[in-house]
Amino acid sequence: MLKNITEFLIGAVYFGKGIVEFYARPRYWKYAIAPCSICIVLYSAGICLFIKYAWPRIAGIGCYEYAGGALQALAALTIAGIIIVAILLTFTNAFAILAIPFMDRLSLCVEKYRYNSVLPVNKHSTGYYWWCLKYELFCNMRIVFWTVVLLPVIFLVPYAGFLLYILIPGYYFGISLIIYSAEHHSMKTHELNIIMKGKRFYIAGLGAAAFATLFIPFAALFLLLPATVGGTMLFNKILQPEQLLE
Repeated sequence: MLKNITEFLIGAVYFGKGIVEFYARPRYWKYAIAPCSICIVLYSAGICLFIKYAWPRIAGIGCYEYAGGALQALAALTIAGIIIVAILLTFTNAFAILAIPFMDRLSLCVEKYRYNSVLPVNKHSTGYYWWCLKYELFCNMRIVFWTVVLLPVIFLVPYAGFLLYILIPGYYFGISLIIYSAEHHSMKTHELNIIMKGKRFYIAGLGAAAFATLFIPFAALFLLLPATVGGTMLFNKILQPEQLLE
């Protein structure tokens, strides 16, 4: 158990390392222009839709003029939470799909300049790009599923419920941050599973730390690109893809 907790915390540290690496290297910033623009558009659309359509109805539920007011308040908060989570999931999926080309190039740049990697894959390989897209969709479907299933846990188990809520979806979010490097190394799905074996708590730590920041308004604008850098660093230092060549 202690070993797993240590690995989880080390994985979370790689999220911080990704932030430091990204903001310390101006050569990475050009890859952030398009994703940040996408992020602003999606965030603005979500906020506008929430304020215009959802909030007036939620406020209507929360009228506390009689004895059942507390129950109504709880219902209003629950509905608001569900809507916010739905917006969050829509944003995450849309952003992940639209930003794939830029995340991929950013990850490639990190491997080139930080690890001097001579990658065997053709950077313009359509086949591996589609593999990356399919794996991204796979991870996001799992994130959506577990986020919806675990939503009641937040209300039933205060504090600890939120930790569980980000842990499982965070694991799949962590995988989505390392698949770009796997693509660069021409990996197939079974090969990625081989190098992840026994190291899944590292990935969960990275993903949970990054996933938790999505609940902070506009944090994704500044942290999703660094999270990809952190995933690339964890892939090269912890997962050690060269073991497949032995």
